[in-house]
Amino acid sequence: MVNIEYIREMFKDKKKAKSVSYIEECIYKAGARPLRGDTRQWQDSDDKLAMIQEPRQLAKFMVYLSSMQIKKYIEVGVASGSTFLFLCSYMREMCDLEEATAVDIAVPHKLIKVLESDQMPYASFLLYDSRSLEFGKFLNGREFELAFIDGSHEYVDVMEDYRLLKDRSGALAFHDIVCRYQPGVVQAWNEIREENSNKVAVEFIDQSHDRCVKVAGIGLIHIRREK
Repeated sequence: MVNIEYIREMFKDKKKAKSVSYIEECIYKAGARPLRGDTRQWQDSDDKLAMIQEPRQLAKFMVYLSSMQIKKYIEVGVASGSTFLFLCSYMREMCDLEEATAVDIAVPHKLIKVLESDQMPYASFLLYDSRSLEFGKFLNGREFELAFIDGSHEYVDVMEDYRLLKDRSGALAFHDIVCRYQPGVVQAWNEIREENSNKVAVEFIDQSHDRCVKVAGIGLIHIRREK
């Protein structure tokens, strides 16, 4: 099982935790699955995370978040729960995080083990489709400082998640915004940026390894902050 205290300990030194190179190192140490062009040897294990992230992008995204106050966070689409666990551990130390919710249509095995161990009493998991009536009821009356959309990568589904959360979130983040293999997300992100052209938007699209095509990419829009 993943040791959350070990991960949080990485961020106790707040000066280091605002260094992109340091956070990138922490991502590799905690556990990041190799993406295309990354030739590292990889073997999954119960005590390691398995983040499906481009480390430099995630590191820059996290350092950016460190300047925000994020008391309530929701992540739609969490896979194994690895990125959720890592981000929450960071935001707990750096952003005053009080409540975090993970949502997926499948059970995230790494996350569930941590939640059952009571290592993260402020976090919860919902086994919901984001388009379900149950999820709509959950959202009723709730607001979040940050929502991370990383569920279905089909264009129509990304747009549906966006419309569902945009009026309930101070900022929205999206994953795979430049990924050649996820054209639905790329199209959705471009349209969302255009729709919110008067809002502050940031892209994290650096590549840690030489690649013939770009992978992943994180985009963030401050829904309530104009340029």
